[in-house]
Amino acid sequence: MSLSATASVTPAAAAFLGLAFRPLEASDEATLAPLLRRHPHSLSGYTFGPLYAWAEAFDYRWALTASGVLLVSFVPEGGATRHLLQPIGPLDAAAGEALVKQARGLPYRLRIHGADREFLAAHTPFASCFSVRVDRDCANYLYRAEDLATLAGRRYAKKRNLIAQAARLFEWTVEPVTAENLAEVLAVERETCREVSRPSESLSSDCAALVRSLEQVGRFGQEAFLVRANGEPAGLTLFEVRPPDTLEIHFERALRRWKGLHQVVNQIDAKLAVERGLAWVNREEDVGDPGLRKAKQSYFPARLAESLELTLAG
Repeated sequence: MSLSATASVTPAAAAFLGLAFRPLEASDEATLAPLLRRHPHSLSGYTFGPLYAWAEAFDYRWALTASGVLLVSFVPEGGATRHLLQPIGPLDAAAGEALVKQARGLPYRLRIHGADREFLAAHTPFASCFSVRVDRDCANYLYRAEDLATLAGRRYAKKRNLIAQAARLFEWTVEPVTAENLAEVLAVERETCREVSRPSESLSSDCAALVRSLEQVGRFGQEAFLVRANGEPAGLTLFEVRPPDTLEIHFERALRRWKGLHQVVNQIDAKLAVERGLAWVNREEDVGDPGLRKAKQSYFPARLAESLELTLAG
């Protein structure tokens, strides 16, 4: 069976693994979003919004196999070779064999990032051609929404104290991000990025991805809220609901000069989840950053959603 793409080839398309991969653009939502919804993934990042947000940072390109399986290729940050995210949709045996054959023709070992156990179980012959590594840095943190909304119990005492201090220092309000307040929201984004003492390529990519998301607010199934402290723009959150029961937090920001605001924004998201009848909050990965890992662990995740990296065996 051939892997020939069903999508029409555009001048911007580039050959990879025997397919014509085209850059991922906002206009691709009509084609890709329904497919992504039909084949939900256990990890964050496999909906159209985050794919679009990070499309420039990772040079996301996509193609469809003849049987309609979505392949998204990317170049890792600081890398020079192109790899794949987990294929989306049932990869039939013949297409899997053809994909492996094409991959063996590359001058490097193809990797597949962000795979889950369900994919491996459903595609055993294909997966057997790869070595499997648990990628702890990309594991997703899952919390019970009720835990983060109430912060009940001794283990959350520090969080409650910080929110109580914030309540004594300032008043906060929450409002949807709209065209009318977008400039203020973008100003918060810029200031929070400047607050980081050691800027990095990763931070630059994260800030750019947030701006791309904010510029498309209201589209792609995502929502965003501006948090004001004493009337001043001071924080923001951008998220989406992942059926059937999860609020997925893609971005949160809070200006440091407002003590306790990070904890306030976190609780705002959790209360939103509870109000909408959602059981879980997915706060995504820590990307191996020690500070971020400590912060995420301090909220006591109920579990980690495992992320697997597959490398083509020799």
